[in-house]
Amino acid sequence: MTFSYVAYIDESGDEGFVFKPFPERASSQWFVLSALMIPAWMDIAEVRNLHQTIGPIESNRGSPIHFHKLSHEQRVTICASIGASNFKTISICIDKTRIKNAGLSEGYALYFYATRYLLERASWLARDELGQIRDGDGRVKFIFSNRSRMSYDDLREYVDKLRTRSDVSVHWPSVDSGLITTKSHKDLVGLRAVDCVASGIRFGLELSNYGFCEDRYVRLLAPSVYQRGGKTRPYGMKFFPSVPDIEPHRDDRYKWLSDLFPK
Repeated sequence: MTFSYVAYIDESGDEGFVFKPFPERASSQWFVLSALMIPAWMDIAEVRNLHQTIGPIESNRGSPIHFHKLSHEQRVTICASIGASNFKTISICIDKTRIKNAGLSEGYALYFYATRYLLERASWLARDELGQIRDGDGRVKFIFSNRSRMSYDDLREYVDKLRTRSDVSVHWPSVDSGLITTKSHKDLVGLRAVDCVASGIRFGLELSNYGFCEDRYVRLLAPSVYQRGGKTRPYGMKFFPSVPDIEPHRDDRYKWLSDLFPK
């Protein structure tokens, strides 16, 4: 028997905790870790479909895509393609300005903590849909976009330690640290696509240099967000420490949350 799901994983935003009042720039307010998840038997065909959109853009650019380097039109096109695909997306959105005393500023603690939430939700999706899966043993193969300075052995060790904690809600039959792998962003279309997911969502959360958010990307991605019992929160969209309030004074910042993902 082999794994039943593939999950491509990438992040947007930095892990710094140096904040300055707008319009000064320092660390990002938000850190978003996203997964693009698909049944293993569908992976090749669905990635090929995404490549029909991403490939021509990369050919014109002469390099693998990075969301922040694309034009608005290119971003819209890719997000629409992901939203219309059979992929499911899971995003962990952390407002760092509200957790400055949570002990997550050292090393890769924030990244590991976000990974814990992502593994929980990926395992629930795999468990809930196992009866609909064509083959495999219910496990998920997690493919992380490589971060050259981070030890993935440390990440696997962290995941194994989570097994002993009573406050962790991972469905462990679906998660095997031996199936946590890493590949370069340039090597897999799935990793380049999930970069667009994480970045597209963060664009709807983070103020630009001009004091606005861009929520069109997340609106296009919305059909792909993992739901459980008809709810996307806190499943396909998990906010920590909590869902942000709408900010009417900033062009109704965060209104897309209530529009797209009501409680």
